[in-house]
Amino acid sequence: MTPLRLMFALALLLPSIYSWSDTHTINLIQNGVTTEISVDSLREQAVVEFELYEPFRRETIQVRGLMLDELISQHFDPYPDTIELTAHDDYKSTLSRWDKANWVLMTHENGRPLGLRQQGPVRLLEKDYTGRNPENLRHFNDWVWMIKSIEAVK
Repeated sequence: MTPLRLMFALALLLPSIYSWSDTHTINLIQNGVTTEISVDSLREQAVVEFELYEPFRRETIQVRGLMLDELISQHFDPYPDTIELTAHDDYKSTLSRWDKANWVLMTHENGRPLGLRQQGPVRLLEKDYTGRNPENLRHFNDWVWMIKSIEAVK
């Protein structure tokens, strides 16, 4: 490979390496202050386990993660009424006065840590969505894949 082609190949590869390395942390943002939390530490805190029919995959999966409310309580002061979650593809979802006992930050699926191929490394979902038809995916617009930040909204 010529030096010019090698430089071109590296230039194409660098954005994907940067993007991949970015998935090792999520940012918690409040009042303009950003705190990085490692995905590994979130995985260590993942003690909530349950089985769930995953409407986007149309299959039952084993979920392990941590309660969103617990993460918010640990890292945000004062506790926000509204948060905005942003994914790596810049999809955003805002939660206001959410059911604190229902929202889970999923870190593992079927016993394995989530990677980018499984819409990870962290996903937001609900433990219970009783009363909503899982065939209508519009009912699940608040579920966020590939979370890169959680921000307190004033």
